Amino acid sequence: MGPDRGLVERLRLGIPSISGRTLGIYRLFFGTALLTALVTDDILFDGAVPPAFQTGFSPLAQTQAIQAFAANPAAILTTDVVTAAALVLFSVGLFTRWMYVVAVCGFALKVHVILQYRGVHDLGLPLVTLALLSLVPWGDGFSIDAWPGANA
Repeated sequence: MGPDRGLVERLRLGIPSISGRTLGIYRLFFGTALLTALVTDDILFDGAVPPAFQTGFSPLAQTQAIQAFAANPAAILTTDVVTAAALVLFSVGLFTRWMYVVAVCGFALKVHVILQYRGVHDLGLPLVTLALLSLVPWGDGFSIDAWPGANA
């Protein structure tokens, strides 16, 4: 039982098909932009949030696990390094879909850290879009994954 074909066709109306190569080139720029957002201090918070500054703007931010994570500089650094590495691998097209999911999870953790001290509508809404983009066949063209014998 798959999606309603009529619905799928209506959703595709006006959206042109693109080649795997074009999507691959877009992926390269998209991954680079996400990496820039991760490492640029004025876009996302950089570092741990001391418990004294944690206000918990959301029920998700009020869990002990998230609060402990947000206060742990080593956990924040590890998340940043893993997310950055995943974005580099995503950009070049190696284990593309999995690396994209890892990167989105890293951004989600960053958003939960930011929830400790402010609201995140400006980051939370794009995060939903990023999560939905995990359905895109990012590795279909212009990627290491698409090289002959790469999946053998």
